[in-house]
Order: sequence, then C-alpha cells, then structure tokens
Amino acid sequence: MEIIGIVGILIMGVVIGLLGSGGSIITLPVLVYAFGMPPLLATTYSLIIVGVTSSFGAISYIIKKEYDIKIALLFAIPSLVIIFLTRSYLMPMVPETINWGTHVNISKSNLIMLLFGIFMVAAFYSMITSNVHNYKQTDTDKHLGFIPFEGGLVGFITGITGAGGGFLIIPSLVIANKTPIKTAVGTSLLIISINSIIGFVSDINSIHIDWIKIISYSIFSIIGVTIGSRFNHLISPVKLKSLFSWFILLMGIAIIYKEVITHQSIH
Repeated sequence: MEIIGIVGILIMGVVIGLLGSGGSIITLPVLVYAFGMPPLLATTYSLIIVGVTSSFGAISYIIKKEYDIKIALLFAIPSLVIIFLTRSYLMPMVPETINWGTHVNISKSNLIMLLFGIFMVAAFYSMITSNVHNYKQTDTDKHLGFIPFEGGLVGFITGITGAGGGFLIIPSLVIANKTPIKTAVGTSLLIISINSIIGFVSDINSIHIDWIKIISYSIFSIIGVTIGSRFNHLISPVKLKSLFSWFILLMGIAIIYKEVITHQSIH
C-alpha cells in the first residue's frame, strides 16, 4: 500500500501539471486509503502537499504571464477568510460522533469522507458540462463581481474537505467570468496555492505534523508536476478533461459506497 500511495502522489503531481487542478481529489483518498491516515489529519496533509505542488505548477504560468493577479486576489481573499473560519471554528465544533435519528450514527471522519465523495461527484458534473471558449480578457472584466462569491464557496469546501477546489475554480472562471482558459488555469494554481497553504497554517498548532512525511510526499508530487508540465502540450485538453472527469466520478462513487453502503464505519 505504501508503493500504491507513492504512485498516487506522483500521479497527483502529473495531473496538476497537465490540468492545473485535481490534486486534492487524488491526494485525500490516497492518504486515507493507501497510507491509512485519519481523514481529519489527511485533510491537513492534503492542504500542504497540494499547496506546495500547485506553487511549483504555477511557476511556468507566471513565467508565460498566463495568470490574472486581480482575479486571484478577488477570489483568494474571501476564500481565505472562509477557510480560516471553517478550519479554526466550524470544524472543531463538529462532534466526533453525529447522531441522526435513532439508527444512524456517523463519525466526524466518515462525514469528511462522505462530503469529499459528494464534492468529487459535483466536480465531475462541473467538468463534464463545462464548455471551453476562447474568451478575451475584456469579457472577464465584465464579470468580476461574481468572483468573491465563488471564492467564498470554494473556501468553504476547502476548509471542510482539504480540497483545493481547482475543478470548481477553473469552470467558474471560464463559464461565469469568461476568463481565457490558459489564464484560468494559471490563476487557479495561484489561488489553490494560497488557499491550501493558509488552510494548513491554520491547523499547524492543533495537529501533530510529521514533517518527514510531508517533505517526502511533496518531493514525489513535485516530480509529478514537473513531468505533467513538460507533456501537457502533447495531450488534447478536451480528451484529458473527459477521461479525468469519469475517473473522479468513479472515485467519488467508490468513496460514498465504502462509507455508506458497506456500513463499515457508520453504525
């Protein structure tokens, strides 16, 4: 399982390099199911690993000037506020066991994984229904008012599940804000980097961190993002997006099935 986990982390980096998003969709299940990490701790580890990886992935877009700092700030500031409030106040308020009626008791860890599975299904729908158009920057400027609301929503999802939200950020920027796709990808990586690292910092005093694991996992993810960045121009983005969309749908269904249908952790 350790080898499977390392391969999963490597694949996560490749996916970020190719698509500019999708890191946490792979990282959280790998940490929980391959490395046997408790879900709450895994969300913290996922935040820093994805944050570091996205930062490296963003470098090539920054060099090519394929990013929009105005969008990144409008998105990131409300997102950061919501992440901080969610991680610092909301999540500690959630009891370790939640009683729904007389027959269903769900643990906090199971709730996190269930929400993550639902998030993956939502990410599939977001990706599979989005159409990529070659918008101009002037189109984006007309729709900047939506961005803070989108940032708050993604911040809430990031705070609860440890997911960077790239598969929600990119479609929202492209569809709702008419942002050119390459600019959306580069900007998404910047936003994910900021959100993930701030989310991790908010947890650092409350959870014991194994820095050796963090560094070793991050090294493999950085190798992956380097590989993905070098080959992203060789694969059709449309085909890659479609394949990965179905992949995350299957993973989301598998997680929901494991946590609910099998009743392995819900009593």
